[in-house]
Amino acid sequence: MHAFDQVQVKVSSTETRDSGKVRLGNMAPSLPAVRPATTETRDSGKVRLGNMAPSFPAVRPAPAATKDSGQVRIGNMRPAL
Repeated sequence: MHAFDQVQVKVSSTETRDSGKVRLGNMAPSLPAVRPATTETRDSGKVRLGNMAPSFPAVRPAPAATKDSGQVRIGNMRPAL
């Protein structure tokens, strides 16, 4: 005789229902209500970190091509090299 031969399964006569409440031991945490998803998601271009909206500098276009004149300048001085 094996240990598995002695297991008996009892079926509960009462129906099990979900009350919809979440419990962690004796605590019942307050969870926000489920919100339905919006039909259309659009990017407004704004960045939000919680309740804060940080200010970012405007995007600058790339500078024009720069040519090297071959002269060395340190501020207003032109050293003789």
